[in-house]
Amino acid sequence: MIKDTAQLGNGITVDINITPVKSNNDISLYDLYLIFTFRRGGAQPIRPVTISTGKSVEVEQWERSTGKRKGRGIEVTTFNNSLQSLINNTRAELESQKELTGNAVTCLIIRDFLRRGGLRNVTGKAPRGAKAAIQKAENANSIDAVLAAHLSSGAKKVAERQRIYGRAIQVLHEFYGNKTPNITEIGKAELARFRAWYLDTYDHAEETQITYLSMIRAVFRYAAEDTVGIIPFAPIPKMFVPVKQNDTERYILSEADRAAFMWLADEKLSHTEQVAKYVACLQITTGMGYGDVRTLRAEHLHHAKDRGEWYVKRPRSKTKINFTVFLTEVAEHSQNRLRELVPGTGDNMFNLPTIDYMNRMYEDIAKHAGISKFTTYDLRHTFAVDYMDNDGTLEDLAKILGHKGTKTTAIYGRISEERQSRKMQQLQQRSAMHRLPKNLKTNTHAKSEDTDPNTGTNTYTRNHTDTNAGSTSNTATYPDPNTDTDNNTGNHMGDDQRSNADYPANESQRGKVIRLAPPATGEHESRKKPVSAS
Repeated sequence: MIKDTAQLGNGITVDINITPVKSNNDISLYDLYLIFTFRRGGAQPIRPVTISTGKSVEVEQWERSTGKRKGRGIEVTTFNNSLQSLINNTRAELESQKELTGNAVTCLIIRDFLRRGGLRNVTGKAPRGAKAAIQKAENANSIDAVLAAHLSSGAKKVAERQRIYGRAIQVLHEFYGNKTPNITEIGKAELARFRAWYLDTYDHAEETQITYLSMIRAVFRYAAEDTVGIIPFAPIPKMFVPVKQNDTERYILSEADRAAFMWLADEKLSHTEQVAKYVACLQITTGMGYGDVRTLRAEHLHHAKDRGEWYVKRPRSKTKINFTVFLTEVAEHSQNRLRELVPGTGDNMFNLPTIDYMNRMYEDIAKHAGISKFTTYDLRHTFAVDYMDNDGTLEDLAKILGHKGTKTTAIYGRISEERQSRKMQQLQQRSAMHRLPKNLKTNTHAKSEDTDPNTGTNTYTRNHTDTNAGSTSNTATYPDPNTDTDNNTGNHMGDDQRSNADYPANESQRGKVIRLAPPATGEHESRKKPVSAS
């Protein structure tokens, strides 16, 4: 009998059989169909799928017991062999889906693959009763159609952005010889081959490579979004987009740079720039990725009644790993301002643009503040380094950033020279092993550290540092809050004319501080928490 079984892993198998069905056009003929029966652990969880083979045979010539055409001779043998070859190719195609989906393979994924016409390159036919639907989907699921839909939203409407996206997709068309299959038929293995071909064929600059591959990845991710649902998941291989050579050396905003943009006067900024400012403030004070801020929901906010503090507890939108971060006053105020500026629709608290658009807005904010441009990643990295510089631990930082372990966290919380210096000074104070006897201190400093080896002149100056407060270098200076004579009031994050270094460290001296009010009984899950001014 002509049949086979595809082994798909996770206990899933698909039995493939040839079944005759009397033709609607000629009752003397059987139309032959492929029947796909799904099994998992011996059970049949979903209904079979039927696809035409495109072959017919006379009723009298078909032998049901063997599932073959009766008779002998070259014609009969060739016919039966063609059926067996069709079965074998079908099994191989199904098992290739196991490679593309990995451990995510399910009966529903394979069924949807068949229903979308995934075997047409083998059978040349659509599933029974699905021809019209597949033809319509083909038009909507082409790479160009998906790209057009992707570009029709948000900041991607910008002409220059569309032009670059078009170039990136044209490279993909070249890989397929301008016969690019639908997005539903492109798998992880093919995208991996495309990436290798592109990097080998085109001598593009590193930034261009990253841009093109990022845009192609974005199109596939868009097609996999729940609201779009063209494909069940984005088949993007690992390391599809090259990592910049200096990616681990991200820009870290100094304390002065942070103060420069955090205390920008709101009345001098446009509505969009204010949104960018407060998103940046929320990121740099919590370490949350932009995707986590953009998809933040009311149910992610919790109130610790015993401490009177608000905190965010949720899975990362990127990795689904849970993280917890408590909100400082600036973080609380920033999220309140964002709810006023861009109130969310549906489940999300805020209505924010794409990450690319926000990074461009961060460039504008940096220009206003007179500092180097920064990105969403730089803000997260700055938070991590600042947390470690203030005696945080890698284990705690990993929980805040939502990392599985401390290996990735070690990159964000890298050891800085300032931290090394402070730690060594603390060690010197606590351990007698590192302290010189008094009678040796003066001579040693004068003969070694005080002398520049190049000029022979005395250059040694010891930087006495408060071990509790940390190093005082590279920091913004604030006046005594008790001597503040500026009577301007308003938004505490920048509504007057003072310079970036003139803002008092005491939060209450900067004007109004909008604080989250504790939830009333039964309101813990409410979508909109009250906002009050103090």
